[in-house]
Amino acid sequence: MAISLSPESHYWRCMCVRCQHARLDTILDGDHAYAHNTHAIVDVVRHVLDGGGRRESLLSWRAKCSLALDIHDDIRSTMVNWTRPPLLKAWAESGALLR
Repeated sequence: MAISLSPESHYWRCMCVRCQHARLDTILDGDHAYAHNTHAIVDVVRHVLDGGGRRESLLSWRAKCSLALDIHDDIRSTMVNWTRPPLLKAWAESGALLR
């Protein structure tokens, strides 16, 4: 498990309302996983939809995806066989949606 290789890394901590900065490996049952997923999705939606219209929301989504790419690349630089989600790059480069 990647967490065991660098347990103190901030990448393994979740800031959602349910987890409150706990490490992801503390999600041990279905109820906790469901609550974590729900709160994490709500956090992303709130971030993307706050602050304007369609263009601003798309720019916010691209920024979130670009940050996620950077995080995956950072983790990959220290971990063997770390792969980032294949569609993440497409989302980060979704500039055509802004036209």
